[in-house]
Amino acid sequence: MARALPARDGTLGRGLCGRLLRDRSVRAVAAFYEWGWHTIKSIDKARLNEAVIEPDWASIQYLAMDEFALHKGHRYATVVVDPIGRQVLWIGKGRSR
Repeated sequence: MARALPARDGTLGRGLCGRLLRDRSVRAVAAFYEWGWHTIKSIDKARLNEAVIEPDWASIQYLAMDEFALHKGHRYATVVVDPIGRQVLWIGKGRSR
């Protein structure tokens, strides 16, 4: 039996789900609520979009870039950061520039 959302509009349920997502995987939270993976993933994306702060582009003086391997094998990602403000500016799949 699926766990019901406590609030009629689901805001409390999304809040509780978001709290679980802080330290659990999407798969684990989906299994707990007995909801679909895509439903939980959309809640997680919305939570992350609310938490991300837009950088002050005018104050950025330097850029740093790093490429790193995802898992084991030949899958990579690239990250661009502001080293002084210590903020991630962009993340992309692959090694292309």
